[in-house]
Amino acid sequence: MTDELAAHGGKPFARELIPLHRSSFGQEEIGELRNCLESGWITRGPLTSRFEKEFSAYLNGDKFALDQVIRDGAKPMIALGMNSCTAALHTALIVAGIGPGDEVITSPITFAASVNVIEHVGATPVLADVHHDTLCIDEAAIARAITEKTRAIIPVHFAGHPCEMDKIARIAREHNLIVIEDCAHAIEAEFRGIPMGAIGDFGCFSFYATKNLTTGEGGMLTCNDEETIRKARVASLHGMSFNAWQRYEGREFLLYDIEMPGFKYNMYDIQAAIGIHQLAKLDGFWQSRKWLHETYCEKLRDVPEIRPLAIRPHVKSAYHLFVARLDLDRVKCDRNEFLTLLLHENVQGYVHFNPVFEFSYYREKYGWRRDDFPVAAEAGACILTLPLFPTMSKDELTSVVGAVKKVLKAVRR
Repeated sequence: MTDELAAHGGKPFARELIPLHRSSFGQEEIGELRNCLESGWITRGPLTSRFEKEFSAYLNGDKFALDQVIRDGAKPMIALGMNSCTAALHTALIVAGIGPGDEVITSPITFAASVNVIEHVGATPVLADVHHDTLCIDEAAIARAITEKTRAIIPVHFAGHPCEMDKIARIAREHNLIVIEDCAHAIEAEFRGIPMGAIGDFGCFSFYATKNLTTGEGGMLTCNDEETIRKARVASLHGMSFNAWQRYEGREFLLYDIEMPGFKYNMYDIQAAIGIHQLAKLDGFWQSRKWLHETYCEKLRDVPEIRPLAIRPHVKSAYHLFVARLDLDRVKCDRNEFLTLLLHENVQGYVHFNPVFEFSYYREKYGWRRDDFPVAAEAGACILTLPLFPTMSKDELTSVVGAVKKVLKAVRR
């Protein structure tokens, strides 16, 4: 009965709120932060440089199959610390020379930043629909969207699942396009054994508070060309030829030059102090999220109203989010109402993501319609995200599933 729901006066299924995400920090991060503060150097400096090198080593490990990478002459990736994934995406577009008159193709199922940065450089965003099973951008839709103005593709590895990067890379090579991988969800992900961020011309990673590796705010830009990374470093710090650490670490006075009107996008040592130890724990975090994801799928197998997204056999997912479809034909409420009822049961769900074409700015400027992107439009109305984080206990997961079933019992047709 509906009166059993907490929203209608009943007792919540979970005793305490189970959040969508809970960060995991230990004494390692706390100790490194203390050392950083006591060192007197808190902006970009030695810890940021160390984090960049260790992040590069993580991407370029034994699983970096150079002979499998689509590009000819592949080289190990170089990492540049940024203050966000948004900054990394913007900087990649800048150093790639993309601007007014150019078109950049990306996914409608993404956070708005993936599209905002295209606007920031004066280019035109072009959306391509997504695959039904993974909600990653459809490479066939990319091919149909290419015009003589197309300069780049930003594939978004949604929820930690890699896009079909072999096909995307071939399309890019055929049309001489830049590929900027949006890896905000995908730090541990691999496509046929190749880490994400190592196939495109650039990889852009997020270390936001809810990400698999967090520095509170922060990000990383990767590229395999030293001169391109040098340009990105200049662009990301006011256009200066030397950063503060370079100016002050030696015995020789250095006066910087301004090579371009750059931005304030750099990572700093307080962030890196956290990131270094989060990176060391990343594989353990991944194992936990994988187990949680698989357990969710098992416990929801007999719940036809909730259908998790697929994970294709040739990829390693980062398991960043547990996203599922709510079968609206089987329930008497919409997705948003369902999430509200779930919240009253002390389970915090969310939506990743409202499709970009639904936002007023982009809808009004470009005239995008739901009918233009039928797969994304259908998903945008019914997808929901359930809690998933490394320290989530089996009891918490069981409570989430129990709360979902309780709400479904009340709203089932």
